[in-house]
Amino acid sequence: MAFLAKAQNFDLLRLSSEVGLDVSRNVSTLELVKLIQSSSEFEQDTFKDILKAVTSARIKKEEEEKEYVARKKGGERELVAKEREKERGKEKEDREFAAKEKEKEREKEREQKLLLKKMELEIEERRIELTTGERVKSSFDVHHLIQKFDPKLWNISLYLALLEWQVKRAKIFEELWVSSWVYFPATWPN
Repeated sequence: MAFLAKAQNFDLLRLSSEVGLDVSRNVSTLELVKLIQSSSEFEQDTFKDILKAVTSARIKKEEEEKEYVARKKGGERELVAKEREKERGKEKEDREFAAKEKEKEREKEREQKLLLKKMELEIEERRIELTTGERVKSSFDVHHLIQKFDPKLWNISLYLALLEWQVKRAKIFEELWVSSWVYFPATWPN
């Protein structure tokens, strides 16, 4: 009879309905045990087996309900997980798109800098060509600008002063003066 005392109230209510006892739901556990024991059909082994079946059926039903709730929550979790995955995928795509756009901007900026550098080099090259052309031209023009040195007619210091004045006027850089003067002593008579 200890098995009846260990049973829960709702299991005893179910047992009493299985054996045909008419009992209200408000009855306490102790009163239920007394009613079941005082029943004319009470056999300890039979009632014990019926109580085990009722208890196992209740436990099985509770487990099924828990599984259903867990599956339902799991479905919700899966749905939430899928939504999160979609959001992560979208965020990743957005980051990749932003990175590509940034890379395009950098590439465009590099191309602009390269073009600017190329233009600067072309301008510098033209400037050098122009100044080099002027220098070469100037050095040859100096020979035509000044007369040949004649020691009978000219004083050498006067001739050199005139040569310096002509070279400055022709805008020949001082580094090139010597090359201009090299030709003149050859014109001197011996």
